[in-house]
Amino acid sequence: VFDARSSKFYVNVRAPAGVIALAALDLATVGWFPLEAVGPHGLALDTERDELLVACDDASLRWVDPHSRHELHGVSLAGEPDVVLVDARRASAYVCVGDPATLHVVDLDARLAREAITTGAGAKTAALDAERGRLYVFLPAAGQAWVCGL
Repeated sequence: VFDARSSKFYVNVRAPAGVIALAALDLATVGWFPLEAVGPHGLALDTERDELLVACDDASLRWVDPHSRHELHGVSLAGEPDVVLVDARRASAYVCVGDPATLHVVDLDARLAREAITTGAGAKTAALDAERGRLYVFLPAAGQAWVCGL
């Protein structure tokens, strides 16, 4: 994930579990954020709240402060997540879990999962069009995409 304001890339590292910060200019390591969770996977930057969201293989979503490098909060998910998407306009994040086929809707202000929606087998990839208020969840078993109005 690239943060244009700080000119840094943030990248998940599976083992040891954490997020590394790299300077955009020369890719030098400028920060390391250890996580208590197992297997950081999905990663997103919430530019409104200036926080990183990390979806982890231990069925959790973690909030990390990129300045203090501390883990702030975590919530449980239905299973191992793949992608996390941030919709700053709606103060929401969307986390896809392939098994069980679930889309978690997360309230970014309250830092809680407010809804879990059943999707379809293997639905762990999604795309967000925040401007039009649409979320596309890809359903590989059905060869379709589920379109959700936000």
